Amino acid sequence: MIVIQVLIPVLTLIGLWLLGDKKRIAFMIFNACQLLIIYSAITTKSWGILAMSIIYIVFNIINFIKWRKPITAIPIKPSKSVFPPELERKLTENEKYLYLLRKDKNGNRSF
Repeated sequence: MIVIQVLIPVLTLIGLWLLGDKKRIAFMIFNACQLLIIYSAITTKSWGILAMSIIYIVFNIINFIKWRKPITAIPIKPSKSVFPPELERKLTENEKYLYLLRKDKNGNRSF
């Protein structure tokens, strides 16, 4: 039983580390950890912990499925240009960037 009580936090920390690295295997490690907690809860007759672990497994499976779905991009409408049309066509990207950084003495942008 002591081995299980040591293994549970070790697996939890490994799972958290892998989840931070965005590895899907972390969910499987969490579920393995929850199975150990369920075994421990049954042997010690801790029914609240047993119920909690079952709920955690359900959430881990749901989140694993969510991670498998592709992320769709939200379409973004192009904003109106800050440059007059005659300059929009002539300026390079670097010149546009430098323009956005340049201000006159009053804090106004100038061409």
